[in-house]
Amino acid sequence: MTKPRYAASMYASSAQPGRYTARALQTDGLVVDLTAGLRSAAEDIVARVPELGHIDLERVHFAVFYSRHAKRILTFARCYPLPIGVRKRGRHSYRLETVTTEYGKKARYIVAFAWERFWSLSPRDRLETLVHELFHISPSFDGTLRQFGDKVHGKGLDWFDTIVYALSELYLPHELELEHPALALKLKPGLEVTFNKLKPPRWLPEKD
Repeated sequence: MTKPRYAASMYASSAQPGRYTARALQTDGLVVDLTAGLRSAAEDIVARVPELGHIDLERVHFAVFYSRHAKRILTFARCYPLPIGVRKRGRHSYRLETVTTEYGKKARYIVAFAWERFWSLSPRDRLETLVHELFHISPSFDGTLRQFGDKVHGKGLDWFDTIVYALSELYLPHELELEHPALALKLKPGLEVTFNKLKPPRWLPEKD
């Protein structure tokens, strides 16, 4: 299926379900696939960082989401675990809707990026944000998040980001981010982008 293209501007909205709209712009024919580019950057990161070597990126779905609240709540990206198995609520059982990756495999995680807040960061900060979300993926790769005790950020977000920064400095050379267009690009008139729009899965009732 051909993914829709979106002209990138500094103003985007979700005016219609299932699509993004942006100011009409003249494009120069260059199209950047943001989610494919972010996946490529993730492959580079996972290959270089031993602490992320457990991640099977063929089972991670990459997407972009729009939220009018993203700026207010300081959201740049999110990692969604996709737990396996059935959940019971009262007498009813529910199973999470299947998400299929571009490789045709059942996803264990979704990593999603805020349009356009993520791209307001510097390229290096985008790289570290991607490392941050990947580091949330459990070492057992079982559809849960990495836990420090009973918390996903351990002693706090600053503590968690200190680890992310150390991993980035240790294994990811500076300017590596410039090798990946999805991390290095600037949103500007004339740039056309395409991406997977985030569709959070639903909990569906199990059939008797």
